[in-house]
Amino acid sequence: MSEQNAGYALADGTDIRALPKVSLHDHLDGGLRPSTVIELGDAVGLELPTTDPVELARWFGEKSNSGSLVEYLKTFDLTTAVMQTREGLTRVAREFVQDLGADGVVYGEIRWAPEQHVNRGLSLDDENTYVTLGTLSQWVKDREIALETSPTSNLQTGAIAAWGTDILDHPFDLLYQLGFRVTVNTDNRLMSGTTLTRELSILADAFAYDRTDLEIFQLNAAAGAFLPLEEREELADIITAGFEGS
Repeated sequence: MSEQNAGYALADGTDIRALPKVSLHDHLDGGLRPSTVIELGDAVGLELPTTDPVELARWFGEKSNSGSLVEYLKTFDLTTAVMQTREGLTRVAREFVQDLGADGVVYGEIRWAPEQHVNRGLSLDDENTYVTLGTLSQWVKDREIALETSPTSNLQTGAIAAWGTDILDHPFDLLYQLGFRVTVNTDNRLMSGTTLTRELSILADAFAYDRTDLEIFQLNAAAGAFLPLEEREELADIITAGFEGS
């Protein structure tokens, strides 16, 4: 997305990409990254016009600018072909949201047709996944107990092995979306070769978090600090002032 948005500015120099925008008509299978089409295509043995991302992007452009609806629609044969597995759909959807964020889109309504993604085992009768909190987790959430996560260390030690081995598999975002008081930590800066800044950056890149999200994580941490109430409130004020002023 960065290349597509490069150089777009108003006469007064305003960077259009930086302006908050709303997108009401955007197709999931029409917004893949060329590199993703290549990587996912290789995994399923899909024959592509080229395996060079730049050339493939050019191919999509040429087909789409032919003046023919038939040629235009042929481009979707490739994108939907790499979106026939749970993993493929998950990756495409995640990157789609990240790219919208990079384009300054603050709200988007995304369209897709599930019936076009049933060629490799998926079914329209995919059982729905719902998160149900157990007694203990509900107790923790209700009392807003701070959860101390350390993303890099959690990966290194296999603490999230039940979910996967990549930062994108970390349950941090799920916990955050469910309303738990999540905090970000380093655990051991030497062993993990990290800093708190790095940990926050890793999560921001993985889950497209913005400034507001990072502020929430810091306020969560302040609320969970081993300090008297008055000092925790002062710490929260320092954080808020810092985020507003930086």
